Amino acid sequence: MTFGFSANLIWNYFNKVETNKNQIEVFNLKINAFRRTTGKGGSNCIIFPFKGNQEVIKISYDNIKPYLNQNSNDYILVLDVRKGIWDYYKLENWDIINK
Repeated sequence: MTFGFSANLIWNYFNKVETNKNQIEVFNLKINAFRRTTGKGGSNCIIFPFKGNQEVIKISYDNIKPYLNQNSNDYILVLDVRKGIWDYYKLENWDIINK
């Protein structure tokens, strides 16, 4: 086990403890894009802005398939998250709804 691996385990533990203390927050966010990739190393995902950063949720092809030929501006991403240490968030649930 390396120091980095150990530090990551410790960080994850304390962040999980902290997130479990906090209430779920709900965010309704703009979706920038639905992206489908093929081949090894690729991931189907939803791209969206969150707290000033572009973020990504990796999802299965079955989940993204209904949205691939749709305009992402017609949808909202609903995130249920818990705040952790240093503004890190733990994703509890997500959904895509029509505007």
